[in-house]
Amino acid sequence: MDKRGYFVLGILFLSMGFVMSAVETDYPSEVIIQPFQILYSTFNGATTDFNSLNQTELSNYSFAILEKTSFGKVEFKEALDLISMAGADWIVDFDRDLVIEDNSIYVDLVDLPGINKQAELSFYGITYSDPYIYKNGAICGDCTELSYSSGTFVFRTDSFNGLYYLRENPNLPVCGDGVCEGGETEASCPADCTEDTGDTGGGGGGGGGETPTDNETKPYDPRYDFSVSPLLIDADVSKGSYFRRTVRLENNGTSAINIGIFVEGLQEFIFPEVRAVSINPGEYRDVKLDIYVSNTVAADIYLGKIKFTSTSVDRHSNVVLNVQEREALFDIRATILKKYVNPGGRVRANVSLINMGDLRNFDVNLVYRIVDFDNNEYTSREEQFAINQTYSNVFFLDAPNDLPIGDYVFHAVVRYKDVNATSYDTFTIEKLSYVSWIILMLVILFLMYLAYRWYRHRRAELFKELRAKSVLTPEKKKKEKEKIKIEEVGFPELP
Repeated sequence: MDKRGYFVLGILFLSMGFVMSAVETDYPSEVIIQPFQILYSTFNGATTDFNSLNQTELSNYSFAILEKTSFGKVEFKEALDLISMAGADWIVDFDRDLVIEDNSIYVDLVDLPGINKQAELSFYGITYSDPYIYKNGAICGDCTELSYSSGTFVFRTDSFNGLYYLRENPNLPVCGDGVCEGGETEASCPADCTEDTGDTGGGGGGGGGETPTDNETKPYDPRYDFSVSPLLIDADVSKGSYFRRTVRLENNGTSAINIGIFVEGLQEFIFPEVRAVSINPGEYRDVKLDIYVSNTVAADIYLGKIKFTSTSVDRHSNVVLNVQEREALFDIRATILKKYVNPGGRVRANVSLINMGDLRNFDVNLVYRIVDFDNNEYTSREEQFAINQTYSNVFFLDAPNDLPIGDYVFHAVVRYKDVNATSYDTFTIEKLSYVSWIILMLVILFLMYLAYRWYRHRRAELFKELRAKSVLTPEKKKKEKEKIKIEEVGFPELP
């Protein structure tokens, strides 16, 4: 059968309601049939039954619906070409590339091309009094609210792409942001409207405006203490991706506390679900962070902090986002060899490179530096070398003598023309003072003195026992002396 015959066979399969691709190998008698697939098993409710559609419908289907009854729904108001949306693998993977979660809907345009049509989005279980629609980190300009009733918020977007979520009206007052405004009173929000906020545990900010003051300027009050977990949020992410992380705030004090939430240095990537929280003693609150990396940002390492501030205590979580190209030319790994370094000490890291492309024996530039989570750079170096398929070496940087104690990042980036790839590892600057060294040496000498005293005391006891048994026969004396030698565990033989 020639190629024309296989083509006719394929048309016959399509007429039966199946979409298939035929790939002919070097041997005309071998044909691999790969069915077209739409993956949507994680959806339920009013979701369209895509498996029941034929080829004509799949190539121009109007009013497709994808729903998760616990979180929300997407209804397309324009026709979708699902055939063209599939890639070389003939798969449209809604399970992976269209995410509907609690107060968030995200679509990956790269893996679902052509899905940026007019759509109607519904969010379930919403409790905001005046929700605002956000798209890709900013208030949505092409979104129109349609209804808000019984916790269901419905709106239309003219071009469905990226990340959508709801937040409270940014102009509404937030109890815990440190500002008495918008009708707040001492009775309704003592954290903001009481002059002596130290008695209420009021918060110091709410996700916007000026950065909160450092904790050293605040009078610490253990009644309003709290902890944050985790202290480090790090992730390797590709352009155009979205994910969610959670930070737990726990009230370790004895009074209720209001905590303001700020994003510092990463405002274009991280979007907290709230600007402030109130927590009772012994309780905790999990704060969700929506993290979205657009396709327009450069591949690089981005550093920042999530700051949590109250009247008497400030805490923070450090954040590292390693943004990579979706199809990177290099795979780079930087590993710190010693995690704790003194000021003025040497920071060593093993840097390994894998060339993922076909080009061999070409020169690349490697730039590596020491930075902190406030994006301050302290020292850096640049190397140039040739790479074949792999490369590995140890590189070092000397930390400045006046580098403050704290956490830092070894940031490495390899560049070839306009392509780069990045990696990082964290380390800590710690300082052991001369006083600490002296105290440590004194402790060691004291322990050695105690060991010597114990040895002398034990030796004297053994000698007394030997004298008390001197009435024994010579043979028994010899056996007793051998027994004493064994008990001495290597001590010199007694005279």
